[in-house]
Amino acid sequence: MVNLRHLQLFFVEWQSLPSLESALHSLRNLTALTLSNVFFENCLAFFAMVGLTPSMRQLTLRGVFFKGLPLPNDTLPSNTQRVYLNTLRVVSTQYSEDASRNILISFLHPSSPISLAELKDFQITPFLTSDIETVRAVLSASMDSLTHLSLDAFVQSHVVDEFTTICEPLHVHHIPSISLEFCDKVSIQKQLKWWTESFNMHAEDYSLRVISMTIRLDEISSIESPAFTDVTIWEALDAALTRREMAGLQGVEFIFDIGPASNRKALARDLDNFFPTACKGLHSKNLLRFRIRDIFQRLVAKSS
Repeated sequence: MVNLRHLQLFFVEWQSLPSLESALHSLRNLTALTLSNVFFENCLAFFAMVGLTPSMRQLTLRGVFFKGLPLPNDTLPSNTQRVYLNTLRVVSTQYSEDASRNILISFLHPSSPISLAELKDFQITPFLTSDIETVRAVLSASMDSLTHLSLDAFVQSHVVDEFTTICEPLHVHHIPSISLEFCDKVSIQKQLKWWTESFNMHAEDYSLRVISMTIRLDEISSIESPAFTDVTIWEALDAALTRREMAGLQGVEFIFDIGPASNRKALARDLDNFFPTACKGLHSKNLLRFRIRDIFQRLVAKSS
C-alpha cells in the first residue's frame, strides 16, 4: 500500500472517512490522484487533502463538490507544503454544482498550495466559452514548461458566434503539441477560423511540432457536412500552418468521428479528394494525415 503511485477516488464523501485521510498521509510515493464525484466540506478541506500528497504530480478532477459555500481566494491555506503539478486534467461533469473549474481558478492564486509553474500537460473538457480567460492564465503560468495542451469541443452553440468574433485568440506558439476537438453542431468553420488566428499570431519562435484536430461529424457524416462547405477556411488554416515561422511543424492529423450508420468508405474517398486542394501546402509537404473513427473507437480512445 505504501508504494501505491496512482489513487482513484469515486463517489466519496471525504469527511466521512477519517481513516482514508490517515492512509493518504502514509502514501509517500503517490504521484497521481483522480477525484471522481468526491465531496468536501469546503475548499479548505480539499486543499488540506492535497497537502497530504506532496509527491503528487498528476491530478485529474472529474467532479469535485463542496457542501458549504465557496470561500474567497484569500482564505486559501498558506502553510501547506506546495505541490508542483506536471499533469492537470479537468473533466467536468454536467452538474452545475461541480466546483472543478473554481478549483482550477484557485490554482492560479499566488497563495495556492498547487503550483502550475512546472505543468507539462493540461487538458480541459468540455471547453466552455467562459473558460477562455482561465485557460489563457494557465498558459501564462506554465509558459516555460507546458508541452501539451488538449481542449475539447465548445459546447455552447448559442454564444460561439459572438465568442469567436470578439475574443482574442490564444497564444500557443510555445506549446509543442496541441490537441483540439470540434463538433459540427457548433459552427466548426468559425472555430477553425478562430484557431487559424491563433496559429497566425506573431511570435519570434514557434515551438509547435504536432497538431491533432478531432472533428465530430454528429450532424452529417459526409463531405456534405457544414465542416467542409467553405473551403477558404481550410485554405487559410493551411496557409497559417505552412508559413515560414512554422518550419518546425512535424505533422497535422485530422480525426473524423462518425456514427455507426455512416458510410466510412465514401467519406474517406471524398476526403482524399478534398485535402489536396483545401490544404495544398500541408499535403505537398507530406505533413497532413487523416483518419476516420466510429463511436466505439472514440469511446476506447477517450477512456485511455
